[in-house]
Amino acid sequence: MGLAYETTLVSLRLVDRGDIANDVVAHKITELAKTGERDPERLCEAVLNQWGRPVGHVAPPIAPSDQI
Repeated sequence: MGLAYETTLVSLRLVDRGDIANDVVAHKITELAKTGERDPERLCEAVLNQWGRPVGHVAPPIAPSDQI
């Protein structure tokens, strides 16, 4: 679940650990895990889909070395 959580935060570009959205992500992942899902990729995908952001449209974070 930890990997699913971190992957989802990166995908949503949630960098502020004090953001309430992080708690929402954690809650959603926990809810899904209680149904029996344990695959981190599927957990992440499910949360992203619930937030209305298809997985295919999520851009990877930009590393400082990649910036112009």
